[in-house]
Amino acid sequence: DIGGAGSKFVHSLTAVTSEDISLIDPTLDWEAPRERVYPFKCTVEDYAAHHAHDQFDCLTVISVIEHVEPLRPFLRACRMILKPGGLLFLTTDCWDLEGEDTAHFHWMRKRIFNPETLRRLAGVTRELGFCSFGRTDWAYHGNTVYDYSFASLAMVKK
Repeated sequence: DIGGAGSKFVHSLTAVTSEDISLIDPTLDWEAPRERVYPFKCTVEDYAAHHAHDQFDCLTVISVIEHVEPLRPFLRACRMILKPGGLLFLTTDCWDLEGEDTAHFHWMRKRIFNPETLRRLAGVTRELGFCSFGRTDWAYHGNTVYDYSFASLAMVKK
């Protein structure tokens, strides 16, 4: 899992797989590994530069990419540490447009995704050597305060 420090998602993963789980996040504050969860307090770019490549079967990047800048080096690093045929599963918070009603909520985000920018993200991942797995999941429910959607994109490393 990339960028999931503090989320319950990593703990949920331990319930559905017997595989070890690595957690890569520069904001990580764990002192020691938890059972089958191995933390790395670094960016995915630093991790890729210092560890063996092609080692993960699956990377989960849950509501992280809207906080990352620049995005291409982040995605390249994900590709480097993913095995051929491995799955890159991205989700992002999405809004149809950015207006006064939502702008105050997004001060910590580097970008706002919407249907068009999500299509461009899929294009960038294809340029970097991924192919689509399934379809992009997008459902927008209106532009009101704190009303946003999650979009998911699953890509396979060629």
